[in-house]
Amino acid sequence: MRKFLWVILAVYLIISAVSLILSWILYSLHLVLLVFPLITTNVFIVSVVLLFFVFLQRHMNKIKNRVSDFHKQEVKIKRISQPYWKFTGQDLVEATANFSDRKVIGKGRFGTVYMGILANGQAVAIKRMELSLSEDRDCCLKHFLSELQILGQLRHRNLMRILGYFFNGQEMITVSKFMLNFSLDVLLHRTLKCTLDWRRRLNIAVGVAHGLAYLHHECRNTIVHCDLKPGNILVDEYLEPHIADFGVARIMNNNELTSSSLGSGFTIGYTAPEKAYQVRLSPKVDVYSYGVVLLELISGVMPTSSRLVDMGLTLSQWANKAYTENNLIEFIDDYLKSSLRDDQIYDAMKKIIKLGIICTQENPEKRPHMKDVVEILKNIKQEVREFNIPISVLIEEEHQHRETLTSSSMSSTQ
Repeated sequence: MRKFLWVILAVYLIISAVSLILSWILYSLHLVLLVFPLITTNVFIVSVVLLFFVFLQRHMNKIKNRVSDFHKQEVKIKRISQPYWKFTGQDLVEATANFSDRKVIGKGRFGTVYMGILANGQAVAIKRMELSLSEDRDCCLKHFLSELQILGQLRHRNLMRILGYFFNGQEMITVSKFMLNFSLDVLLHRTLKCTLDWRRRLNIAVGVAHGLAYLHHECRNTIVHCDLKPGNILVDEYLEPHIADFGVARIMNNNELTSSSLGSGFTIGYTAPEKAYQVRLSPKVDVYSYGVVLLELISGVMPTSSRLVDMGLTLSQWANKAYTENNLIEFIDDYLKSSLRDDQIYDAMKKIIKLGIICTQENPEKRPHMKDVVEILKNIKQEVREFNIPISVLIEEEHQHRETLTSSSMSSTQ
């Protein structure tokens, strides 16, 4: 019905425009009186004004509907989660120096992330999504609501927790704890790469596995993240990982997840192959992504690296080739090779590479469940002497390491 009305309006505008032109032409040829061009001119002006008000009304209705939809979702969120801190626009403007470019710490499809300091002195990460700048407004809104709804239910040390939000119909903002070491992507591939030794990489792998196992097996309803990658694994000052960005995550219904419900969670190199052709999916899509992250942790190579392109291999295929040919030295990150003098560490790395290969098998049925992955990693940690250090020694070592990271991170953000 709406399309029919728009067609009628468009036809009416075209006819009035043609009538206006013809009447003035006929008047110039002295074939009609001046009254006819004046009438057609007035008709044209009225039709343009009418069309403008129709457009304006449609735009206002969209804004009202969007706000109304959000309030309905907000009521639902509050029923299933503890209340978030509802920030004002002024709070966030002051925290980010009016969203200064100097405060930007990351950008993505759905918005920009700023570092902010709240009035109480707490450092936070502020993700700002503007509907007016988004290519897909509905998708952007779903991303925002999904994060609020899903993260409102979750309480786990290895999952990011949202502190609060702001919404005014045009802007959608989430506020979470600021992570001193940014993301695993930064630690692996940018200026802080040298800080990730063998033990810290394994600790991160174990933490991420615990977070995914919680989503898949310990929540009341299974939650599938759908977009696990190093950029979505935030790392705090203790080098503890926190899985973030649940904008395309989905809650499973009847133990099934349809591919159409997966939204836009598709990152080249980390996405399970079955997402491209299967209708019914499972949490094994996250297991595949985790396997890629695990192999990236050991190799220090991104799955989209030109090195892999030149070899004509995926990261998993390269790992499998190195494993079967007993040539793991080629696969392991140069920074970790000094640790290979210890036979226990070499054996542990070999087991982790094998685990990464198993997790990234094309057939999802052959991949392990995340709870099994956690048990495998626990056994690997127990077998390595390096992890049997007294807790007092580890605390002192981490304290010294944090002081180094704090000074290097602060200098990089200035």
